[in-house]
Amino acid sequence: MSPEISVVIATRDRPEQLDRALRSLVLQTFDDLEIVLVNDGGADTSAVTAAYADRLEIRTLEFPDNRGPSAARNAAAAIARGRYVAFLDDDDVFLPDHLARAVGPLRAGTADFVYTTALVSRVPIEPAADLCPEDLAAAAPAAFDYEFDHEFLRVLNYIPPVAVVCRNWNGTGAAFPEERRAGEDWDFWLVLIRRHGYRAVHVDAPTAVYHRLPRHGASSDPLGDASRMLKVFHESYLDMCESRWPVPADTPSAQARAHVLRAYDSAFSRLDGGKPLPDLWYEHLVRLLYHTYAVGGRNAHQTTDIADIADDIRSIFD
Repeated sequence: MSPEISVVIATRDRPEQLDRALRSLVLQTFDDLEIVLVNDGGADTSAVTAAYADRLEIRTLEFPDNRGPSAARNAAAAIARGRYVAFLDDDDVFLPDHLARAVGPLRAGTADFVYTTALVSRVPIEPAADLCPEDLAAAAPAAFDYEFDHEFLRVLNYIPPVAVVCRNWNGTGAAFPEERRAGEDWDFWLVLIRRHGYRAVHVDAPTAVYHRLPRHGASSDPLGDASRMLKVFHESYLDMCESRWPVPADTPSAQARAHVLRAYDSAFSRLDGGKPLPDLWYEHLVRLLYHTYAVGGRNAHQTTDIADIADDIRSIFD
């Protein structure tokens, strides 16, 4: 019998993080699930997964070389048996009620794409049955907790993969763009929602943790590494705006995108000046622009002056 949810995990050479992610699945209050794990060209994961053999149904795909998150997710989705698909990057965790909360609108037939509130943490959050979401939310330095806004999704991605559970897209032709190494999840959300008519719903409950952790050890050139990574994301953003998902000029979405590009300019200027990027600058930028341009944000912040946004963006990087 097929499970209701397939949880897709891509991993590469992060056994401790993978172990933490799997522990968060053991603690789920929802148990009708399978895990499709893709080892994306990394070291053998069997020592980690063996510890969960009697508690989780794990199927593992092995890539001989690193192909990136899109290829890993596409390969996992191709064999996923669940009616719904959830995403768990190996360095993130679900809180115990994540899947149970997210599956509700899907079962009710009121949504095809559900995302919950994802807390943003700079330190590892260890899964535990007695974790209190409210306490975690109070302690988190940021959160992706935005109501769905169809137009604002064309400006910035405010939906991290760890928050998403959606209807299985097998047979639709939808796929993560394998040529992209940044922004691939944002692109895919737009494909599902704008091209395939997936109805998106936000569940206003903190049920997942999106970790902002260093991916590697100490670098001999941290500013150079940051600049190179920023360039990748900047080029990806330009491609999204100019080629993949253009919007008409002189629209609020186009104006908001211009502010995003100004933010990238400020970020590059700061790095060129020998200063590291401010902590969680992207999260601050998303909140600022959402409160200005998204319908829900405008309703909640009637006094926001759009003319001041450029100054507000610069202040993020001061």
